[in-house]
Amino acid sequence: MICPSCGSEIPDGSESCFICGEPIVKARSASYGGGSSYGGPAPDANQYYVDRYGDTNQPVMLENSGRSLDKKTYSIIVGGLIGIVLLLGVIFCIRSGFFVSKDGVYRSDDLKTAFENAMKAEGYGSDPILNQIEYDCTLTVNGGKCTLRMAVKMYGEVIFERSMDGDISFYGTKVVIRYNNMKGDNAEYDPALKTISFGMDDPELEQFGLERLTFKLEE
Repeated sequence: MICPSCGSEIPDGSESCFICGEPIVKARSASYGGGSSYGGPAPDANQYYVDRYGDTNQPVMLENSGRSLDKKTYSIIVGGLIGIVLLLGVIFCIRSGFFVSKDGVYRSDDLKTAFENAMKAEGYGSDPILNQIEYDCTLTVNGGKCTLRMAVKMYGEVIFERSMDGDISFYGTKVVIRYNNMKGDNAEYDPALKTISFGMDDPELEQFGLERLTFKLEE
């Protein structure tokens, strides 16, 4: 056998080393199911803790407990991230008016403003005739359908009229609107103001300087 203190080879069964004089501590390998030699197998983590502290009710930190803790922490992190994403999604839907019905009649003053500016440019800015002009500029939304109507009347006679049926879809604050085989440019919906605005590629309206319309929902 080998002396555990100085490493000298000594006879088996010696109680002390005849070289260094240190007593030989018998390995407790028998308690762990190993042989009687000092170099027997080491105790496992549970048995070592019990032998050392004598309390089997104390938790033992094993290798797999570290892995379990990592899995638990990972699950908490992933669950928290999913919760945050869902919360942000709900907030976005609420702020974008996703849960609010957009149906109704939206009215715009843009046609009136553009027409009056065109009349002023022609020298009719102070003409009383401007007070006799009636304007109708509405966008009616019903589900996925919409109707755009624009009309200008003077002394009860229609001098300009446009009526267009189309489809409309809302994607948060973005809108897709199509009417008479045309598409509204950069269409947007403002949930706070309850307005729908979009550009129009219409040469007849552009001559009045009207390239974009903004409609506000009538309450």
